[in-house]
Amino acid sequence: MSGYYGYSKSNNAITAEDSGLRTASKLAKYLSKNYKKYKYCTAKDISDTMPPEEWHHTSSWYNETNYYNIIDLIKLKIRIDLQKSIQKRLSCNSETYYNCVVSWWDWYGTRKRPKKIEQEEKNCTVIFNGKSTYKIIFKDKKTMIKRKGTKGLLIQAQDKNMS
Repeated sequence: MSGYYGYSKSNNAITAEDSGLRTASKLAKYLSKNYKKYKYCTAKDISDTMPPEEWHHTSSWYNETNYYNIIDLIKLKIRIDLQKSIQKRLSCNSETYYNCVVSWWDWYGTRKRPKKIEQEEKNCTVIFNGKSTYKIIFKDKKTMIKRKGTKGLLIQAQDKNMS
């Protein structure tokens, strides 16, 4: 049945969810909540190891979202690949930098008219997970996570730039 349910997803996407299919993020959340060996499973682990069953349009921008079937985990190869993907991600070597100067852009406004404010903090601790994200810990112990390559992110540690 074609059409759209409000602004969130197509009617076909809702039918797929009713039949047991899930998006990568919802399937990862389900697995991590209900199965010990998948406790640290992420949507990226799912999308990297499982073939999508089908895709449907979601959001008012008509994004193509893949839907996965949990029954595919019965296949031994997919189970092993998923567990390897999780272990590989968890075993990455992280690096920690102290007394860093971190500057970034804070965005506000609307999607059509975005605006930014440049922010800067000194004496921060930065933990790079070895793959794609920085965990920035400020003096007041608040944290912020930014992806490697984020526009406007500049991390200076010991006279060198990390981003």
